[in-house]
Amino acid sequence: MLIGIFQKHLRMDWVAGAELCGKIIQVSLIALGVKQHWSFLMIAGTILINMLVNFTLVFWLSRKFIKFSPAFDFTFWKKFLQQSIPVGLSVAIISIYFKADTILLSLLRSPQEVGIYGAAFKVIENVSFFPAMIVGLTMPILSYNVFKDSTKFRQVANKNFKVFVILILPLIVGTLFLADGIINFIAGANFAPSANVLRIIIFSLSFIFFGQLFNSILIVAKLQKQMFWALSFCAAFNIISNLIFIPFFSYYATAINSVLTELLVVLSTGHIIYRRLGFLPKFQDIAKTFPAAILMAIFLYFFHSLGFFWLVTISPIIYFSTLILLGGISKQELLGLIKEKA
Repeated sequence: MLIGIFQKHLRMDWVAGAELCGKIIQVSLIALGVKQHWSFLMIAGTILINMLVNFTLVFWLSRKFIKFSPAFDFTFWKKFLQQSIPVGLSVAIISIYFKADTILLSLLRSPQEVGIYGAAFKVIENVSFFPAMIVGLTMPILSYNVFKDSTKFRQVANKNFKVFVILILPLIVGTLFLADGIINFIAGANFAPSANVLRIIIFSLSFIFFGQLFNSILIVAKLQKQMFWALSFCAAFNIISNLIFIPFFSYYATAINSVLTELLVVLSTGHIIYRRLGFLPKFQDIAKTFPAAILMAIFLYFFHSLGFFWLVTISPIIYFSTLILLGGISKQELLGLIKEKA
């Protein structure tokens, strides 16, 4: 709830700092717990401590912008709930189809297959917060300009779109070449089959980036009801498809259905945005990202023997260096996205 205050003032770096502090304390306590042989419940309790530290810091920092206390305004509550309930239901729908594949896989196939899929899906799960964080930085600007200044709104939305393309391409290319090393690093050699699953669902992550942007645009444009129905359709597609194909294709069905569901989210929400706002992202500014991605792929293909950590370190340097040399993005554009004012 308090994050909205920091979004409004474009200070999400404070929120990130508070969360980092909470995580550092949690990891330190876990390390101590392992050394001291704490019980499982005590280890699990570190999550609560992390959340308490995070909340305390965010609450204290929020007081620098606004002093607030509990208040009862039933007229405002009614108006607020009318606008927010579709958003809350949409979040619930997203949670359903985001987890439905794993749940259905556990009901229809063996625990081993669930583990193979889960190891790959964990990568997506841990990175999927990132597009929401970037959109959160610019959401106040989008909200302020969506009806007041359509030119500024389109500029900011297109900047988001361009940055997402720039970030997605190296993620896809890197995962296609390094999936085996990624899975071995996070789960161990016993989960080697998860690498091919990861190579599929990485495309799901790419669509999550654009879906997050389009969902945010629908919210600021007060089209949350249309967003809810679009996401409900996508959730129904995901569940029905998994029920049909999991018995035959196991975790490959869940992986492909995950990609198709997120693609359907992008297409359906993008259609609503185009129909109601007349907005389509500009594609001509992103052409220079593809040569950089191709050069990165060539490096990963011919120098795969260097070792996982060297490849992970060098390949993004090659990508972003090439992108900057080609004029695909400038430092001013990156800074402008997070410092731009409404």
